[in-house]
Amino acid sequence: MVVEASGARVLLEPEVYPVLKGSRLDYGPALKPPRFRVLRNPNTPQKCPCGRSFGRPYPGRKSPQCQAYRPMPWDEP
Repeated sequence: MVVEASGARVLLEPEVYPVLKGSRLDYGPALKPPRFRVLRNPNTPQKCPCGRSFGRPYPGRKSPQCQAYRPMPWDEP
């Protein structure tokens, strides 16, 4: 599925669209690597402060379940 706004084109898997519908995305060119991130998701009030996950209760700082401590694909050598 292709979503376009403000000159940006985002490709989404069809099953992701209902979860992100109405969300506010931001492109972070200073992030390593540059990427889109979800700033606001009206589909769930629950969001991890690390910003990597939403839709589940915040597991707590330094909890093994916190996404902030999981390596992302771009972190791997």
